[in-house]
Amino acid sequence: MVVEPVAGRGVESLPLAELRALGARVEARSRSRVRITGSPAVIARAARLDGVGELRFPRVPVPVTGSGTVVSQAAGLIGASALQAGGINGSGAAVAIVDVGFLRLAEAKAAGEVPPSAIEVDLSGNGMESGTSHGTAVAEQVADVAPGAQLTLILIADDVDFENAVAYVAAHGIKVANLSVNWFASSYYDDTGPISGLLNASHDQDGVFWAVGAGNWATHHWRGQCAASGATTTATTGSRSRPTTSGWGW
Repeated sequence: MVVEPVAGRGVESLPLAELRALGARVEARSRSRVRITGSPAVIARAARLDGVGELRFPRVPVPVTGSGTVVSQAAGLIGASALQAGGINGSGAAVAIVDVGFLRLAEAKAAGEVPPSAIEVDLSGNGMESGTSHGTAVAEQVADVAPGAQLTLILIADDVDFENAVAYVAAHGIKVANLSVNWFASSYYDDTGPISGLLNASHDQDGVFWAVGAGNWATHHWRGQCAASGATTTATTGSRSRPTTSGWGW
């Protein structure tokens, strides 16, 4: 579960000692939230502690599928080959790739598809080569487009990890970051929501340019108006039964 403080207070105001005394284990901590584990009885008691503003399940990003088998088309498709021919290849730049899986990473480094110098940062504790190969595929494409850039590969599993990834990017002076995952029901298609808030703050305060994937789930994800008991509400679902071309991927 993720614990957030009362509105207007910082994470330092959370009753961590009391949570531990109840039997909860603090797994991870970021600037504004803490992830804990515990039995249902412990979680129920934790929700009643003073200073706890919200107790919820973690917001878990959904990996993007379809990375494909050919990983060297990016430069030609977007015109980067011409820039590289002119001496512009990303040299001196640092780029972070934030993703939920980097399977095949060692293999990709050995084959020269990902630079051996790419820095690996596991914020999830699951091991870099876990989850999906999507992050590795993204790293390969960034390396193709900007072969001179220093890459930092950051593995996350939920919104606590992502907030820590944002902090890592700022602390290490990285000004370009890629995030190609889906955050269903966590960003609201209009530049608002808890994930958009982290991205906007990173851009506005730290000067980080974020390249964020969207649109991958157009035929898998539907959000819109539905009638329930005479009231109009907004529904979000991962069902494939209501495809739409306007369903965004994050």
